[in-house]
Amino acid sequence: MSTFVATTIGRGGMVAMLEVQETEKPQKGEFKLSRDCVKVNLESGLFTDMTDRVNNADGKVYILTSDLEEN
Repeated sequence: MSTFVATTIGRGGMVAMLEVQETEKPQKGEFKLSRDCVKVNLESGLFTDMTDRVNNADGKVYILTSDLEEN
């Protein structure tokens, strides 16, 4: 089973929702997200699926759309 965490990634500090193993503990500054939270943010267009463009990801990677436009 997996869960999602909110975190920042990359040199530009882009806001991301990352799919991780359920047993993984959030690091400092990360927060667990419900699947409903992830779903609403994707459906609204607030986050963009970047899974296919990221290396070494264990699961889905969603990046804040406005961060993608800035970087």
